Parts: sequence; structure tokens; C-alpha cells
Amino acid sequence: MNHKYHDSQRREWYALHVRTGEERDVAMDVYQFGDTDSLLPIERYTGRNGVERERVLMPGYVFVGCVMTADMWQRLRHLRGVLRILGEPYEAIPEEQMAAVMALYWHGVNGTQVVRVGSATQVIGGAIMEVAHEVTCADERQGIITVAMELPGGTREVTMHAEFITPGEEKGQMQAN
Repeated sequence: MNHKYHDSQRREWYALHVRTGEERDVAMDVYQFGDTDSLLPIERYTGRNGVERERVLMPGYVFVGCVMTADMWQRLRHLRGVLRILGEPYEAIPEEQMAAVMALYWHGVNGTQVVRVGSATQVIGGAIMEVAHEVTCADERQGIITVAMELPGGTREVTMHAEFITPGEEKGQMQAN
């Protein structure tokens, strides 16, 4: 059953496919409409040179929360940088997919902790634990993992920084995904 994710104002969430590199501009332009919200999952991390950095976790996508009308559809569709609105007209993102997007958003705030046991890597902390996912690649030296999850448009892999925890030092019990 596909439930739609909506907030207390009955806004539902939609995915905008935008030109890569223009995600931040589109996200800010959405606020001009007044009764809309935008969500852009961004990761903040410290680079190898010690400099704080930011990067968009899903390049080419901005998520918009609004009450969709024909007028709103046209206004979003014609924003500078927007290529298209994903899905059929007025089709909101299903709840389970929006939960995954929200987990990516909160990852940027809270980070993700993982532990490696043999060749298996498991997420043991952070918002990614809240949604179905599969760790498809882990590079402890660079401190990154790639996670496959159901997102708007299908299963997608997202690469993100993670804190690798030594087995036995984790704060909670390892949980199966």
C-alpha cells in the first residue's frame, strides 16, 4: 500500500529534477512561493586537509513540500533550473520513499556510524538506520559508504561519509537491516 507523506498543513512532497549544480538556487527559489517548503539533503564533513565542506547527497534533485494545484505545478515546473517534476502530474512521493529522503537529510545533521565485521559493513548509528537500505560499498580509508535505498525514481545508490567504529566499541547493539 502506497501512503503519501504529508505534514500538519496537509502538504505532500514532490521531487524536482533540476540541473546539476543549481540545486541550492532552486531550493531557495521555492521559498518565494510562501506556502511551500524545500528539502535538499546536504552532507557536511571535514576533508582530509581539515577544511569543513558541504556536498549535495542527491545531485540533480530538490524535494518540495506543498499543496499541489494546477497553478503550483506550473510555477514549480517553470522555475529556473527545473528540468521536470518526477512522476505523473500531481503524484506525490510515497511515504516510504520520502522517509528515505528525510533520513538522507538527517544524515547531514547527525552523521552515520558503521562497523565492519569481516567483509560485512553494518550501519549502527544515524538516521539511515530508520529506513530499509543495503550497504553496497565501504571504504574505511576514505571514510565513505555507498548505500542503496528506495528513493523517488527507483532504487538509487547514495555515497556518504560515515564514522567507522571498531567492533566492540559501538554504543548500541548491531541491528540487522
